[in-house]
Amino acid sequence: MRLAAPSFIISASRIENVCYLHGKVDEVELLYFCSQQPEDLPDTDEVAALAREPMRYNIHMPYDRDLAVVESWQAMEPFATRLQPVNATTHTFHLQPQPDFFRHLEHFIHATQLPISVENGGDDAHLFSAATALPVDFCVDIGHIIHHKRDAAAILAKHSERITLLHLHGSNGQRDHRSLKFVDIGVLRMVKQFAVEQDVTICLEIFQEDALHESIQIMRDV
Repeated sequence: MRLAAPSFIISASRIENVCYLHGKVDEVELLYFCSQQPEDLPDTDEVAALAREPMRYNIHMPYDRDLAVVESWQAMEPFATRLQPVNATTHTFHLQPQPDFFRHLEHFIHATQLPISVENGGDDAHLFSAATALPVDFCVDIGHIIHHKRDAAAILAKHSERITLLHLHGSNGQRDHRSLKFVDIGVLRMVKQFAVEQDVTICLEIFQEDALHESIQIMRDV
């Protein structure tokens, strides 16, 4: 089983978080939430430092723009260029329902030749079906599926051949991205079995330090 964690667990830079996560997880999800300001762009020195670390990475691309608008994809291009040195396994975008989102995504894939995955950003896992014609992988956020009380096993079974990354976190009924102590043990065993059989990374998308450590141990033990 290959576990990942986000690049913001402790109150420090991405590179400091990567160093902190060494030995705790096998992969780090480099988070880039924002793209509206010049300072949001990946810092070239930081990227070079990240590339020197013996760590496997995936990248969560910004989701602060409407990706049904072509100008938003133009803002994604410098992220793709600057982050190439880390040799990420995938670059993940949140799914959107508009046909223009899929059209612009397809153009971006052909223009960049990067490994791309699409993720359910909320209660919208049904949108994976609209992405099957594109050369993308699927990042299934099990945490969102649990939070919205959908059938995680059915979604994994339906898209098993396209899934290369899972996001996993608990929900306390009000908020998700909580500890896995809130997740039914049977669901955790199902997710772990799927990840092992399919050789898929499970990213514990949990941002509280203690909750992350607790969740890592829970996944080791199930």
